[in-house]
Amino acid sequence: MGKYKIRPARFIPALIITFCITGLLLWALWVSVAWAKSAVLQRMLDIRFMARDEITETAPASGLLIRTEESFKASAPGEVELKVRDGERLRVGTPLAEIKGVSQSTVWSPRAGIFCTHVDGLENLLLPEMIGELDLMAVENIKPLAPPADNTVDSGQYFGKVVDNLQPLFMHVQWENQGSEAARSFRTGETVHFVYKGQELAGQVKDVRSAGSDVYLVVEMRDYPDEFVHLRNLHMELVIRRLSGWLVPREAVVFKDGEPGIYVALRQRVNWVPVSVNDRLDDTVSITGSNLNDALRYISNPERVREGARLGTGG
Repeated sequence: MGKYKIRPARFIPALIITFCITGLLLWALWVSVAWAKSAVLQRMLDIRFMARDEITETAPASGLLIRTEESFKASAPGEVELKVRDGERLRVGTPLAEIKGVSQSTVWSPRAGIFCTHVDGLENLLLPEMIGELDLMAVENIKPLAPPADNTVDSGQYFGKVVDNLQPLFMHVQWENQGSEAARSFRTGETVHFVYKGQELAGQVKDVRSAGSDVYLVVEMRDYPDEFVHLRNLHMELVIRRLSGWLVPREAVVFKDGEPGIYVALRQRVNWVPVSVNDRLDDTVSITGSNLNDALRYISNPERVREGARLGTGG
């Protein structure tokens, strides 16, 4: 039986085709591995858009409210029948209540304002014009008067007041400093912010005092919630620090040759761009840089990546 001869004219093209197919398979495998690697890398990375934002640091504080208000009392013992609702806006001379006893008398509003039944006996002591002369730290120890248990009042007993809500309200703020450097930021004439029931309010500092670890502020407020007309004491969060601008997590800052920067995603690759770190609040820093804009995407967890790494098509 004769031997089969491989003809060079057939062998060489077949070998070339085999090499080409093998090369294509290897290239496809390399591309697949590279794509899978970049896709996995992108899933591991937290890529965010740059954004201007603002965060605050707050501390618990208490407030004592001081208003322009005038209380009124029963001229004789009897049963009080109110003619207006708590919180109702009054004009001067509006009939407020009738007191029915041995004789019947009518109480009239001495001024325009908001009617309030939350009387504590401090109305004639806590006056805005007397703030500079009051020992507000001692006032906190005064026990307020108990309101009438029912509609019956004694002669001379206070049972209501009218608050002039068109006048500024003053608040005596007490903050347990606990050694915070932020206490030095409060100065007379400057604006202070605090948060009450999720709403941020502002006022002007009229006085700053300290006693031991406590800081006391007298704050003038012209805009305030309606319920402040009826409150004397409240609890709030005092804003002691504020950080604004381009904010990123502290871990997003990567040092290169001793210079701070961040990793950004540009053209499906990881690039390092220099920045300046301006301030820090907890784990957040404020940065500036010539290349920063709200269309730029940065990597908040750069410990998982290196400069030049390729990202998937979504990177």
